[in-house]
Amino acid sequence: MPYKDKKKVKERSKRYYQTRKHKCKECDKLIGYYNIRCKKCNGIFYSAKKSWNYINGKSKNNKCADCGESISYEAFRCHSCASKNIRLTVSFFGNKNPNYKEGKLSDNPNICIDCKEIIDYRAIRCKQCYYKYNIGVNNPAYIHGKGNLPYSEEFTDKLKESIRKRDNYTCQHCGMTEEEHLIVLGRILSVHHIDYNKENCKETNLICICCGCNTRANFNMDYWNEFYIGKIREIYIVDLGKK
Repeated sequence: MPYKDKKKVKERSKRYYQTRKHKCKECDKLIGYYNIRCKKCNGIFYSAKKSWNYINGKSKNNKCADCGESISYEAFRCHSCASKNIRLTVSFFGNKNPNYKEGKLSDNPNICIDCKEIIDYRAIRCKQCYYKYNIGVNNPAYIHGKGNLPYSEEFTDKLKESIRKRDNYTCQHCGMTEEEHLIVLGRILSVHHIDYNKENCKETNLICICCGCNTRANFNMDYWNEFYIGKIREIYIVDLGKK
């Protein structure tokens, strides 16, 4: 059964993260799975001669690219030279730029495909025409125009729970369990309509998947339809074998 109680979810999350940790090499403190030492021990370990900036007892001697003054090893120029460099770049804006031609970037300006207005050289359409063009079927996120329709009355919480129980409370694509889903996203697993018809609530048309796989299934729908049909066949073949 899913862990709906908040206290149980917190306890489960603590246990989960404890299993993903190990001890620091120096002080045996619990640290992240991908770390070797804690922050304190790491700073001590890489101090003095083990530091990558160490040169004969001194830190790396970095100099300004323009005036040659000593600066921090992270910088490229000192403050005064950097400010001068900024002033130089600013002085090349507008009519001071060598490519300036009477307020235009070139003799052949870029024109919108639809309204023929002058636009940025990188664009194809102006903003107004772009918004008009991307409505409905032309929008790259368009699916079938039925995404806002309500679910049928048969698609109840009891039916969803039976589908999750049938699929052993795991995503049938990536294998994420409901416990992990609650820890990461704070919600239970989703139930997906394989043929994308919200009125078809047969058990063979419903499958348990996580939120990430559910959003992924909204693109390239023909592929995911065939994929999850194959998964449903595998589930029912296993159930028949058990019986």
